[in-house]
Amino acid sequence: MRLRKTLKSSTRRWLAPLFIAGVTGVLLAACAPAPSGSKNNNVAEINEAPLPSADASLLQGYISQTRVAGATVCYDMNPDPIPTNDECDFGEASATSSANGLYSLTLDGFQQAQDYQLVADGGTAKSVTSSATTVEVMFAPRGAQNITPLTTMVRLALTAAAPATSDLADTIELNNSANYSASYDVDIAKSGGTYGEYLRLAKGVEVFMYAFGFNRDDTGAVTGARLLSNSATFTASYTARANHINALIDLAQGLDGLANSDIFDSTSIAGAIRTAADTTLNREGFTGAAAALEGIDRGQLLDDLEAAALAVMNEVSTGTGRKQTEESIISACSSAFAASNLANNWL
Repeated sequence: MRLRKTLKSSTRRWLAPLFIAGVTGVLLAACAPAPSGSKNNNVAEINEAPLPSADASLLQGYISQTRVAGATVCYDMNPDPIPTNDECDFGEASATSSANGLYSLTLDGFQQAQDYQLVADGGTAKSVTSSATTVEVMFAPRGAQNITPLTTMVRLALTAAAPATSDLADTIELNNSANYSASYDVDIAKSGGTYGEYLRLAKGVEVFMYAFGFNRDDTGAVTGARLLSNSATFTASYTARANHINALIDLAQGLDGLANSDIFDSTSIAGAIRTAADTTLNREGFTGAAAALEGIDRGQLLDDLEAAALAVMNEVSTGTGRKQTEESIISACSSAFAASNLANNWL
């Protein structure tokens, strides 16, 4: 005869809460954010430490050019006039980005009341190269949460014109607004993907950023312009950080001048990159002296830069409402860049 054991009703009553608590704990654990460094590269890493005061707030976001790890991020206050010194100064809230690009800034009431921009400097990311390299400075305007090539262009477009006349943010956000719901502040490396048009524009900007970036030695000291100091035919004097930012301003101004229908068009973006590069090469601060450009085929350099940007952007598939992850395109983009005349002849 098979026996069936039963529990007394009183026993069931005190076991039931334990069972419910156990199930609830399992469900909460399953829904909790994954730890830093997990395969989900868009996980929220919540700052669990209590805020220092009642009027303090927490500003968090991602630094993405793929994920930028180890960057110094700061709340650069009081751009007056725009831009400010574009650096992280003593007394400004700052932090270091995590392995998956997350930063967290704790702001007191005084800081929250100030005008500001976000500055990210240094760190490493793959960008348009197959291995991680040092990332130069990037920016985001007040109100943005993430720091990416797109937020950098929007922020620096404000440098070239009064904020009221700079419409790059609106151009990016409102173009084909029926099909795109993301803003210029989109986290381009989020695990859920973003629209290909946004990735295409970001990758074009990254080619320019890399070309007009600056070399560093083993100690992190700036040693010169990446584009020209590595060339076998030309070496330029270069106040690296300031002129890198000036080059980015030239590109932001060029993109700001594009028509709405051209802001996601790879040919139009590549043309703006070429024009910005030409403007940058004319800057006295970049070349050190007008004679420094003698002896190089400047037209060929501009051709190679434009072609490299176009090749990288064309690896990004686009289509109405179509999303893709940056992780899925980085290999193809870096291969296209490595095969370009720009990478082989000038960098």
